[in-house]
Amino acid sequence: MSEKAEKPRMNKKKKGLIIALCSVLGFLLLFSVASVIVCGTIYDAQFDRSDSPNWATKEGLSFADYSEEDYPRDIVKIPSAGSELTTYIFAAKESKGLVVFCHGLGGGTELYINEIIALVDRGWTVLASDFTGSFSTEGPSIKGFPQSVIDLNNILTWVEAQERFSGMDVMLIGHSWGGYAVTNVLNYGTHDIKAVVAVCPVYGAYKFIGQQTIDMLGFLGYIEYPYGCLYQFLKFGKAAAFNAVDGINKSDIPVMIVIAENDRTVKGNDSLLTYKDKIKNPNATFVIRSGEGQGTHNYVFRTEAAYRYVQETDAAYDQYKAEHGGSLTYEEKVAFYDTVDDARISEVDQAFMDQISAFFEDALS
Repeated sequence: MSEKAEKPRMNKKKKGLIIALCSVLGFLLLFSVASVIVCGTIYDAQFDRSDSPNWATKEGLSFADYSEEDYPRDIVKIPSAGSELTTYIFAAKESKGLVVFCHGLGGGTELYINEIIALVDRGWTVLASDFTGSFSTEGPSIKGFPQSVIDLNNILTWVEAQERFSGMDVMLIGHSWGGYAVTNVLNYGTHDIKAVVAVCPVYGAYKFIGQQTIDMLGFLGYIEYPYGCLYQFLKFGKAAAFNAVDGINKSDIPVMIVIAENDRTVKGNDSLLTYKDKIKNPNATFVIRSGEGQGTHNYVFRTEAAYRYVQETDAAYDQYKAEHGGSLTYEEKVAFYDTVDDARISEVDQAFMDQISAFFEDALS
């Protein structure tokens, strides 16, 4: 066979390989773009608005149960990434310092009013904001997991510019999404924080989103996970890449990490307990809550008696509902919740609040 005959064959092979390679690359590009769009759609759907509950059909104490005469509060608006965060300032009579309180995902300041009052009773001025898209703060959505870190960073910047807080030591406390915020905000390294208490904190946004993606999509979640992280990074920038361990290690301030022993919400790779050996901050300490109910995510602040009463109330509600044919009118719901002892069901573990307050005091001394 002549050389002239060989060359056309070789050229055809090369062209075939180039076409195949371009096809594969084109497919991967289209798949990646589609995956980012799909993951983005799913991601945004997970972070809808979180509105205040109707307290007529919900158990527990609310703002209305604490008179402003006994517990005066100012309401201000703090700008944050296009939102105006509704912020409550509860002033202690002889303040030991300022505690910035951060709520959990799907919640708002009012759901933590009992814990806030417990801190005020111990001499701390408390500032608590409803994060973007939560409760009294406007916005069509929460936007995403890193938003609490961005909001908290802006809250602290605002606090530092206020004359009324000049000279006051600042402490942070947060639960769940708020616990994620108070540890991850340390990555900025720009705020003078004296101590942090993180209750049931999430390690980082990308780990949490990864676990959620896998839980929703199964095996496909492992393939789509990087695209979900990419979408989150494109949306939030460097805050999306933060994690709690880096934040805690970046500072040598005292950090109390509170773990609920039977937490089914923040677990595995989401829990800081998994990364205990990687935390090098000598002033970081772990506290394990293991009492009845106290070892769970939602009742970590409450007494064991309050948790038992929650169980009794839930059982009574189910029975009441069954007696009314399996569905209740609004009026019937109101009638049931009128029978609930809100103070009893909201009872905060005062010994735990003493422990938190003492931790703050030790940090200042």
